[in-house]
Amino acid sequence: MVWPPTVLSRWNAVGSNPPVTKAVHCASSRPAPGTPGIGALGIGHWESEPRKGRSRLALPTAVADTIAVRPYVRGMTTTFTKHNRGTDNLAGEAAGLRWLAQAEPDGGTHIAPVISVDRQELVIGRVQESSPTSRDAALMGASLAHMHAAGAPWWGAPPAGWPGPDWVGRSRTPLITDQRQAPATWGEFYAQYRIDVFARRLRDAGTINSDQVRTFDAVSRRLRKGDFDVPQPALLQARGQSVARLHGDLWAGNAMYDGGATGATLIDPMAHGGHAETDLAALSVFGFPRLSEVYAGYDAESALAAGWQERIALHQLTMIIMHAVLFGGGYTASALELAGQYA
Repeated sequence: MVWPPTVLSRWNAVGSNPPVTKAVHCASSRPAPGTPGIGALGIGHWESEPRKGRSRLALPTAVADTIAVRPYVRGMTTTFTKHNRGTDNLAGEAAGLRWLAQAEPDGGTHIAPVISVDRQELVIGRVQESSPTSRDAALMGASLAHMHAAGAPWWGAPPAGWPGPDWVGRSRTPLITDQRQAPATWGEFYAQYRIDVFARRLRDAGTINSDQVRTFDAVSRRLRKGDFDVPQPALLQARGQSVARLHGDLWAGNAMYDGGATGATLIDPMAHGGHAETDLAALSVFGFPRLSEVYAGYDAESALAAGWQERIALHQLTMIIMHAVLFGGGYTASALELAGQYA
């Protein structure tokens, strides 16, 4: 799906979107000022920082974390250091990275390794990005299938070692930390914890009116009835898993082609138990290079349920309505448009 400019304007430093801020520092190379750059956290432009002998990539504040690049001597490589902005759950992010990485021995996508974590800093291995090839895309798709097939114990389950609370990210996206409270079906989970909670926040903030709330409610009713419940991909079924192990925030900035054995490396998860199609749909929200080949590689490795293409927009809805709560603007209209397709 190609999103309208109101959605893609997240990357513009104008209108209702936050201004750019200095976010990523690079001492090993110094791109020319004004040069566009795509980093792990988004799209921006390089600026010179001559007094410190480095350049910095200016990113929208909505996606910017302060990251320092420094040598990691043991591996003769570099690391990213993510600093706590005051409310970041770095231990939770590390738990998510480690939980996803548990799938790597069975063919799961490579996850940026956790070097160290404490209350103030999360240090991970730096990703060396490369231009994607057809091979990379196919490998990424196949490896995502294996990561999902590692499974999760219940819908909305947090990663193993999760330190709390019962939500994740700036969006305060709910997690279900007590299995006894977990819904029995994906439709119930998605309705209550991925649509209803954000629709109520939009209503309470005065962003949408009662009629617009009813549009989201109509989708939730169909979800609870099971109208969109379909089997997980084939590998999950073969391994006896009913709930997939999700990255949970798999937009283009969190999946980086690296030319490695799994085609890509993943960073910055909001990991939890869900439906595999949600991760796949997230890749398409802001666009992703060679996405059709990623999908083909996934489907060849782990066959998707019939009609999965028609459900992409439904699975995109959770990311878009969450962005509507965080950033407003065109995201609200886009969320309503998506919901209207399934109401």
